[in-house]
Amino acid sequence: MSLYSFIAGMGTAVAVYWLYSWSKQRGQSLNWWKWLVFCAWVLLLFLTDIFIFTSLGENESRAALMGGVFLTAITVISGVGIWRWFFTVPKAKITDNASKM
Repeated sequence: MSLYSFIAGMGTAVAVYWLYSWSKQRGQSLNWWKWLVFCAWVLLLFLTDIFIFTSLGENESRAALMGGVFLTAITVISGVGIWRWFFTVPKAKITDNASKM
């Protein structure tokens, strides 16, 4: 488990640095609560992996399959939702100035 924790920690550091630099390049600032939501999602991702690999290590292949499918679906759907929530730029509203004259 320690090698996995080391690799997961390095992956988290790379993801946090990438998110920080990417948001600065786009000119978007991330509030403290956005960082908190991102960290909670990364924790969910790691807990999903740990659940699957621990279940497989204990020869509980059915638990790994059923729980893995359920948790992976939740992780992917929430990840896409968080991505769209954080990084979609609202479209500019087009106003019709001719009708106001």
